[in-house]
Amino acid sequence: MGGFHILMNYMAALGKMVKSSGLAQVLVHSDIYSKVTVKQVLCGKHYNRGVWAHKILYEAISRQKLKFLSEWLQENDQFDPLDSHNISIDDNLREWTTVADKVATAIKKFDSDTKLKSNLSMFWNSYLHAVEAMLGFIRAERSGKFMECLQRVHSP
Repeated sequence: MGGFHILMNYMAALGKMVKSSGLAQVLVHSDIYSKVTVKQVLCGKHYNRGVWAHKILYEAISRQKLKFLSEWLQENDQFDPLDSHNISIDDNLREWTTVADKVATAIKKFDSDTKLKSNLSMFWNSYLHAVEAMLGFIRAERSGKFMECLQRVHSP
């Protein structure tokens, strides 16, 4: 089975994962796709539409997560790397790396705290990780990096 068919099956599995989560209604009510198209996308029948739909949902959920992360940081009196650093493009790579590391650390703390409080948070994080794995596989497949494709298939 080639990469295309692996991705089609993966998107069908993603569709089953989010079957009754309300994401289908989000795609329909926001006029992105029709009801029939969403049903086919979630069954893994449309490759391009499926990838695009999961990218849109990934971005929407990620934006909400960052919003809640910022609120969580303020509630817990923690340093907010999203708010307090205004780095210009001219700044050096070391400053960018430092801020990126602080954001990654803040996200890990946020995820571990919300995981203890909410099963819904765990569900959305697992969806985000699943879409990241899918996009990573696509990138590896298109660049011809066979070993990276295998790693993406076997990664949790």
